[in-house]
Amino acid sequence: MSSQNHIPRIFICYAHKDNKSAEPSERWLDRLLEYLEPLNLQEQAEIWSDKRLEIGDEWHKEIQDTLQDVKAAVLLVSQSFLASKYIRNSELPVLLQQAKEQGVKILPIILRSCLFNETKFKYPDPKNGPEELSLGKLQVANSPTEPLNSMPEHEQDKILLSVAQRLLKIVNAEAMESSKFEEIEGDEEERVFSSREVPSEVRTGFYKKRLAAKQQELAAIESQLEGVLSSVDELKLNNQAECLMGEIEELEQKL
Repeated sequence: MSSQNHIPRIFICYAHKDNKSAEPSERWLDRLLEYLEPLNLQEQAEIWSDKRLEIGDEWHKEIQDTLQDVKAAVLLVSQSFLASKYIRNSELPVLLQQAKEQGVKILPIILRSCLFNETKFKYPDPKNGPEELSLGKLQVANSPTEPLNSMPEHEQDKILLSVAQRLLKIVNAEAMESSKFEEIEGDEEERVFSSREVPSEVRTGFYKKRLAAKQQELAAIESQLEGVLSSVDELKLNNQAECLMGEIEELEQKL
């Protein structure tokens, strides 16, 4: 399943230590994924965690590429999570920036007692310089004073279910917003998506989709140019490539 099919992507951010218990009920990532799997199977969302990485993958690049195209993220918060250098330096800064600029929804779940309200994270802001945020400012699935590991299992299930339901609402809202514009084409499409009435994240998604299509067209032309061509065909393809590069540059400026 790919986000190229316009299926909203949900990123799960967690510390590996919180999914290694010998007790299945304390493997928090696995338990959350059980609740989110129906969204995956029904292609309502693409649920992404680093468990999807395979041997030989460029794992850092894969994670960073994924973070650039998410609709929501779940944080499985514990002291191990808060102490993780990779989460602090490479995952949360991107998610917090995406939340501010693209409206990405971030849903923390408190797994174990930790310095949730006291810990701050920095993230880049191209306009104002680095920003700092305490995760305590985000709406949480459960109170930091009532972490999941302090609850009976049936109460834990209620919290995990509530998160799955919240994510379903987010992806359904995204699908409804996108469907409003599916029948619009050409210049009218450009006019509508340039309007300030269109939510910024929908507008950005539209331009990303158009940019990807133009880049694919350019790659196809470049592939043809590598073959044996007549001088006339080569001239035509070079002209097409030049036009596409101009369109790509314009789209990149809109993102």
